[in-house]
Amino acid sequence: MRFTSLLMLSLCMFAGLSSKAQGVNIGSNTPPNPNATLEVSGTNGGLLLPRLSTSQRNALQNPPEGLQIYNTTNKCVEVWFPSGWKATGCDCSAPPSTPGQILGPALVCPGDASVQFSVPQVQGAVQYQWVIDNQDTLVGNNGGDSISVSFSNGQGSRTISVTASNSCGVSSASTFQVQVANPLAAFTVNPSSPNINNAAQFNATTANASFAWTFQNGTPASSVSQNPQVTWSQIGQVQVRLIATSPAGCVDTLDSLLNVVNCQPATFSFSNCGQNGNTGPSQSQCNSTYGTGVVSVSNGIQSWVVPTSGTYRIRAEGARGGIPNGVSQGNRGPGAIIEADVTLNAGDQVRMVVGQEANQNSSGNTANGGGRGGGGSFVWISGQAQPLVVAGGGGGGSITNTTGSSVFLPGKGGNTGPSGLPAYNNDPIFGTNGGDAQSGWGGKGWNSMSGSGNFNGITGSHGSVAGFGGGGDNRDGSHAGGGGGGYSGGGGGNYSTNTGSGNTDGRNGGGGGGSYVVSTATNVATSNGQYNNSSSFNGSPVQNLNSYNAGQCSITITRVCP
Repeated sequence: MRFTSLLMLSLCMFAGLSSKAQGVNIGSNTPPNPNATLEVSGTNGGLLLPRLSTSQRNALQNPPEGLQIYNTTNKCVEVWFPSGWKATGCDCSAPPSTPGQILGPALVCPGDASVQFSVPQVQGAVQYQWVIDNQDTLVGNNGGDSISVSFSNGQGSRTISVTASNSCGVSSASTFQVQVANPLAAFTVNPSSPNINNAAQFNATTANASFAWTFQNGTPASSVSQNPQVTWSQIGQVQVRLIATSPAGCVDTLDSLLNVVNCQPATFSFSNCGQNGNTGPSQSQCNSTYGTGVVSVSNGIQSWVVPTSGTYRIRAEGARGGIPNGVSQGNRGPGAIIEADVTLNAGDQVRMVVGQEANQNSSGNTANGGGRGGGGSFVWISGQAQPLVVAGGGGGGSITNTTGSSVFLPGKGGNTGPSGLPAYNNDPIFGTNGGDAQSGWGGKGWNSMSGSGNFNGITGSHGSVAGFGGGGDNRDGSHAGGGGGGYSGGGGGNYSTNTGSGNTDGRNGGGGGGSYVVSTATNVATSNGQYNNSSSFNGSPVQNLNSYNAGQCSITITRVCP
């Protein structure tokens, strides 16, 4: 009965204090701080928290938020937070060690919000300081071993760093790189314009992503492969959609329009139709070679009608020069070879001069008679002022010296620049009739062969039996060779006394004719990889064919499917 009375008295006293001061001040008669529920006062001691080892602390079941202890294992005052035990103060003799690897995603999407990053707790650390990019936003407080970041829409690399600190100092920083990026949806397709009923190969070029394709009217209509093959059965414009998704879930979509075409590869080959020398072939000769109606022939010029609009690859070969009396075949210059892609329209009248080799010199005097120039090959569209492609013919060779050592140089090969090569004696005759009485005739060029708009003068210069296509004669039996025909004619060889080492005369071969490619052409290729003495043409590298034509001319026109 006495114990019960004392308990009731104590409860009444505390109740009275609570009703007056809304708190308790232990150790003092003064009221507690108005904001304090419990205040402990005193000058002879302090508040001693419960003392637990780490293992004892970890054995606590469902500790309430805000529970405080003194950890005897790490000498730290710790508080339980929803995210775990946090040190509010620790005994130290040095700054904490550098935080370990920052944990979090290395790839995020632009605009991602509240992305979590953390580090393992550092022994003896009281506080952590995080630093993020100034274009991003730290969500919540900065000071714990974890943070939440909201990223801006700006793409690129970010550096996140964190240091640990205590009353003894600050650790070195641990850093982490984060890429903020959407995948860039991109692909290639071969051919660039798919051909009906032929599979087109698609290749997604986005790295580290998954893919979702849709193909309008295609088979299949969709795919998740990185490199699908698709077929269309009808021509027309179709839409291809590629959706690329990164491991972070970022998405980029590319819509592209493709033209499905019906392009049938075809090759059309043209020759001299069996004709050789100064005069071009006849209609009957070409009918016998190709069949009736393939070309029409006028004055040796062949005309062909383009059947379908598109890109065509023209390969033109100039004829090699003629053989001088008593000289091996190797003494004459070869013809140039030119290739180029051009656009032709259905119904275009394509005119062609297929250059021819010159007739062999028939003179019986082995001390006379240089080789005649080979004809160039020309391709142009009727009514246009400039050709599409011209391949220069080779220069005629010089004769043999039967009486002593010689410096009798062979004819030069057809040049792949528009200016014809001079003869070896550097005395060129470009597309004109002239020279001293013993010099070879120069070959004819495009301008000298296109008088009156009808491409006149395609026979060799001086009305000779030199190669059809502008080849030059050997000047009435001159020792020197004639120049090759071409866009510009090659120079005739020069006969000049006392010019050769150990010779009584220097008898030299003719120069090769010049070549030409229209400026709108693409994929240009030449005999020696040069065009206008440059390694590029219209900004594109010139391919090297590594060959010359050592025979009769030909012209090949091939439909190039995209």
